[in-house]
Amino acid sequence: MEPHERHDPQDARYRVAAALHVSLFNLSITLDALFGGLAVDSIATTGALWIGGGLILAVLGGTGRARRLDARRARRA
Repeated sequence: MEPHERHDPQDARYRVAAALHVSLFNLSITLDALFGGLAVDSIATTGALWIGGGLILAVLGGTGRARRLDARRARRA
């Protein structure tokens, strides 16, 4: 199937990919709740907030790096 073709919702590959996507999304929510609860139980709530702030900074740094790499690739093309 070419990338520019529309996906047929009846296609088995499409249904499997959609189910996998939803399952991984739910797994990420579950793990977030588990590790967030463990963090709050083992350290003070303020410490959990600092951990969350650190994760936000890490995501922002990764996003900035990805944008720079995309811009570099666009210049090469």
